[in-house]
Amino acid sequence: MRIKVVRARPGNRTNIINSIAEVMRYQSYLEIGVYDSMNNFNRILVPHKVGVDPHPVRKFHGYMMTSNEFFAINKEKFDLIFVDGKHTYEQCKTDIEESLKILNDNGTIIVHDTYFLKRCYEVPIVHGKCWRVIAEMRQERPELWIGTIFDDDGCTIIRRGSQQLYPKVQMSWVWYRDYKEDLMNKVTLEEVIDKLRIERNVN
Repeated sequence: MRIKVVRARPGNRTNIINSIAEVMRYQSYLEIGVYDSMNNFNRILVPHKVGVDPHPVRKFHGYMMTSNEFFAINKEKFDLIFVDGKHTYEQCKTDIEESLKILNDNGTIIVHDTYFLKRCYEVPIVHGKCWRVIAEMRQERPELWIGTIFDDDGCTIIRRGSQQLYPKVQMSWVWYRDYKEDLMNKVTLEEVIDKLRIERNVN
């Protein structure tokens, strides 16, 4: 039975995830960093859902452990993975790289907290260094397609494919502040959905 998406407010991470899941007809979903399942996890309309969080405030279907511990024991692959765990540079990079290993063909990764306007937010408890990981991947990973929706603190879409690499630069907050639209490859949800529809029909 086809899942009908319940639209949240425009730009909401839940709406972004559900919209992508609907157009791609995804059947499995992994969320790294659930914390409060009422905020997002419980509202995701995918048949099979798994969450990971070492210190959640509510019960959820999944694993009460760190993402590193989960990746060490996990045997599943997923269609759609939402990365919103610990926001240090090292952990965000690990979560993305490990997610790529367990991503199904034609799967999608969404990384949260990659867009913000004030440098004071660049601390792990808020947005952290996730943007730096994405910026590096925009410069170093030609085998991936990466685009960032500048809504709900930034939702970066990662898929296998291709991209024109961003020129190598000395990365800094000032560079991000001034050139983030090109650096992060700003896209809209509508543009992402159109791209996915084309890719789904081709495949």
